[in-house]
Amino acid sequence: MKTLLATVSAFAIAAVVSLSPASAAQYSPQATASGTPHWEWQYHYAGHHPRYQGHWVWVQ
Repeated sequence: MKTLLATVSAFAIAAVVSLSPASAAQYSPQATASGTPHWEWQYHYAGHHPRYQGHWVWVQ
């Protein structure tokens, strides 16, 4: 039973590791890859209270 669990865990980890680069390649938008100017939502942690402050930025 322990060997079966170890084998299944190893296959699951191998599957996740092999799929990570493929999903990361599809995540980047075409506008960023080609370098065309576009609007992008950026945010940062602001102030002493737990809140995020966001704004649109023109990226070239």
